[in-house]
Amino acid sequence: MKINVTSTKKLEKAIQNAEGPRCTARTISARDVVVVVEEIEKKLRTLMPKTSWLGAQFDVDIHGMDFPSSYMGKPYSTQFRIERCKNGWFVTALARSATKRYNQRIEPVNLDMDAVTKTIKDSKFWS
Repeated sequence: MKINVTSTKKLEKAIQNAEGPRCTARTISARDVVVVVEEIEKKLRTLMPKTSWLGAQFDVDIHGMDFPSSYMGKPYSTQFRIERCKNGWFVTALARSATKRYNQRIEPVNLDMDAVTKTIKDSKFWS
């Protein structure tokens, strides 16, 4: 699967297929994906130049939260992977699985850490 985040109709159809007809809790929409991409871009701008974004991948669970131990059962949520390609951001995976913890809502899978390190070292903040 490789769906551009700007292709709303294709993305909504893929989300519906992943969630199934009876799913009502911790679901997502195409708009949720766009909001997450905007959030990631905002953070990436501070870490590295845009030329280094190519190939960056993130696993996202917007419903990630810490459940109390009294919560019986395993909560599931719709999760997706996004990747930065030449033509923009693409959803490359979409599935229902066990909800992640809050601090794991957005996890980098493939990120050019050399570019991040260079940006930090070259920053005027340190001088």
